[in-house]
Parts: sequence; structure tokens; C-alpha cells
Amino acid sequence: MRFPANLYMALKMEAISKQMSVTALVHQKLSPKKKHKQKSPLQIIQEFRKLAAGNKKYFTGKSLSDAVIEMRYEQ
Repeated sequence: MRFPANLYMALKMEAISKQMSVTALVHQKLSPKKKHKQKSPLQIIQEFRKLAAGNKKYFTGKSLSDAVIEMRYEQ
């Protein structure tokens, strides 16, 4: 495949910045993008609850309001 000189140089510079070959960059650009499956609001809430449960042991006995007030007065 042949490219105009300016386009090839732009591809080459991008490939260098990503530490890959021009061929690999062209393959990456031409391959179909995978679409992200959109999550339902219920799934998102469940993920947040799971994260909160995992973080609970680190923040037991601490108040978010107190922490915000403390940070506010530190400035």
C-alpha cells in the first residue's frame, strides 16, 4: 500500500510515539473497534455497592463530612 509522503510521515511519527511499526499502526486503525456494552443503571449501582463494601474496612469510623470540613480548613 502506498501513501502520500506527508501522510506516511504523519503515520510514522505516530507509530514512533506509540512504539510500534507503521504496519501495526495501520492494522490497528483499520481493524473494527469493539463497542462497549452499555451497562444498566442497576448494574452500575451494584458495582458501586461492591466497591463500597470492599473499601468499608479502610474507612470504618471515619466521617466523610468531617474529612471534608477538615480539608476545607487546611487551606
